[in-house]
Amino acid sequence: MSPPRFVLTLITPQPLDLGRLREALEGAPEGAVGVQLRQAEAAERHRLAEPVLELCRARGAALIVNADLALAAALGADGVQLPERGPSLEEARAALGDDVWLGVSRHDAEGLARASEASFALVSPVFAVPGKGAPLGVDGFARTVAAARTPVHALGGVDARHGAALRAAGAAGLAVIRAVFDADAPAEAARALVAPFLEPPPDGGATR
Repeated sequence: MSPPRFVLTLITPQPLDLGRLREALEGAPEGAVGVQLRQAEAAERHRLAEPVLELCRARGAALIVNADLALAAALGADGVQLPERGPSLEEARAALGDDVWLGVSRHDAEGLARASEASFALVSPVFAVPGKGAPLGVDGFARTVAAARTPVHALGGVDARHGAALRAAGAAGLAVIRAVFDADAPAEAARALVAPFLEPPPDGGATR
């Protein structure tokens, strides 16, 4: 299966305001967003699953379910996000088949190297986030993803101001929560976040 083409991963906050998610999806070009359903409580995940899937389908967004393989299969989700201490790539592929994207969450180059068969990866924290460890910074992110064999989205304190620099550092996209869901205008925030990744590469080459 080819790598996903979305360049913005929207990670759902707790609680999730479906209206703000709808606004964000309406602001970004069709197909540019993947929505990661990441509610910690199973009951809340299941309550939101169908409404989120409906919003994604209406806007051509990918639905990525965090860790819950059974829910991803039941929904016919486009992909699943595998935490570093969660189900393995092999387990997920066996459960979901070959037509589902497998995303991984990683924090260093060694972790990325061990997940070379993933469809995409989220690497964090790029910038300081309380309780998430030492930030990589743009240069550290560049070193971390330099040898990556899968598209990487930068996560952790990122917003639209960082898009161009992170793309130049090797990011295939950004992953955010607050930069969209805490924004005054979610549609404008989503549009600004995807913009640097939809422009042709400065050198005319392909991005990772």
